[in-house]
Amino acid sequence: MASPPPPYSDITGISRAVMKDNAQETIGAYNGVARPSELVVNQLTQDLYIGNTQGNLTLIAFGSGVSNPTTFNSQWTDASSTTAGSTVTASYTLMGPLCYFQVYVDFSTCTNFGTGQYQITLPFPAAQTMRMAGGTLHQTTGNSLYHIAGITDTATSNTVHKLYYSGSTTDLNWKYNTPVGGTTITSHFDLCGIYQIAQ
Repeated sequence: MASPPPPYSDITGISRAVMKDNAQETIGAYNGVARPSELVVNQLTQDLYIGNTQGNLTLIAFGSGVSNPTTFNSQWTDASSTTAGSTVTASYTLMGPLCYFQVYVDFSTCTNFGTGQYQITLPFPAAQTMRMAGGTLHQTTGNSLYHIAGITDTATSNTVHKLYYSGSTTDLNWKYNTPVGGTTITSHFDLCGIYQIAQ
């Protein structure tokens, strides 16, 4: 415990970082008793924190907290949950509280395109409502491309990412028959994006 305990007052001048390892102390336990301008490193992730005059720690830099790409089940489906036969691959990489994900759907083996709006499930809950505009539906027979976006509305779910295509004035629900002729066994879809995960 800091002596005297926070809050600190009359803090002026400089602070020096002094090496002192404490393998038994966690960031959570030390938060609230740090000294002003004290630099603290999480030994598990190498994330760097700085103490304030209240003794609290603020994250100022990520260390080696970038994960290797990991596959996940994107639960690709439509609103009626009747899609079947598509080949789906998905992966994510974590960078601290940020999650980069990508999903690829090949419709060449699809046996049921469903009837409702298409959606995926994110690998982690989103911190807030967000929209990803990095999706493309490729209709290879006609060599057509359709812009696909996804929206996670945390008012209804922080993991379901509903998919839309660009209309003339607004985003429209992407489903088996809209855009017309876009989703067939000669098409494939990919989506990627980055979002902040709920902590």
